Amino acid sequence: MKFSRRKRNFGQTLKKTDFVQLSLGLYAIFISSWMLFGFPKAVAKVTFLNLVSASRSLIGLGAASIIWTVAYLGAKNDENRDAGKSFFHFANLALFAIFLGLMVWYGFALRKATDNFFAAWQVWVVGLWVATLALLTLRKKTVWFFALLIPLLLFANAGVNPVVAGLNSIRGKDIYKFAREKKKENPDARWIFFGKLPVDNILEAAGVNIINGTKYSPDLPLMEKLDPEKKFVSVYNRYAYVKFYSSSDKETISFNLEKTDKYSVSADPCSRAIKDIGVDFAAIQGDVKKYNLDCLDPVSENSLNRTRIFKYK
Repeated sequence: MKFSRRKRNFGQTLKKTDFVQLSLGLYAIFISSWMLFGFPKAVAKVTFLNLVSASRSLIGLGAASIIWTVAYLGAKNDENRDAGKSFFHFANLALFAIFLGLMVWYGFALRKATDNFFAAWQVWVVGLWVATLALLTLRKKTVWFFALLIPLLLFANAGVNPVVAGLNSIRGKDIYKFAREKKKENPDARWIFFGKLPVDNILEAAGVNIINGTKYSPDLPLMEKLDPEKKFVSVYNRYAYVKFYSSSDKETISFNLEKTDKYSVSADPCSRAIKDIGVDFAAIQGDVKKYNLDCLDPVSENSLNRTRIFKYK
């Protein structure tokens, strides 16, 4: 008798289970765990996740999150759920504070990683918007969710042509045009870029000979000049996106493997090691006043896409 009752209850539970949401939730947890903590080599190899860097998994996580949100909001509501409870109930306000705290923390971390590309007020505004959307999603306020989401998305993208012809988004940038002109004047000059945003790839697209950016094969002779004792050969002996960051230490060159396909080099632009690799131009992003650049002469009067161009004396 008890067994048949349990079997019946189990069957009812299965009927109530939304396997679409369950599978999407498990996938999101799985991918998030891979991105945040990684998996043992055996698990990564079996799941083929060893073939992709953790950051690239964000594409799959984003798609799953969108589908999961729509499925969750479209699921049948329990009519008695939170009946009579105000939306401004303490539990809702506590959840909102948690969501807002997470978004602001992430926003300022992203702002720091992009050399203050976003203003502080933008971080707070987007944090408030996303925290509100998250709370509306959790409380299944479907109409309010889409009413807050869609108009702002349309407004932000109203002036963006979804069909782009040509490469003006790259070739139209001031720094691209400037580098092209310098390329004509001095075609064999060697460039180096110091900064966090991917300006180095724009300079490479302009045709200049730049030592960093995306490198399909490592330039071992060049890197060994910066690392004569070969302490960091395991870092730079790979396909990678190579970044250079400005440092105030003229004596030390340090390498850091940030991801499986990205590493950074911290160096003073005026250090002897940088001069010895035969660099002619330096593009430095951000506030150049923070560094002693007595070995450089400015060749761009103004900042070009938040970057100043210098020539080595």
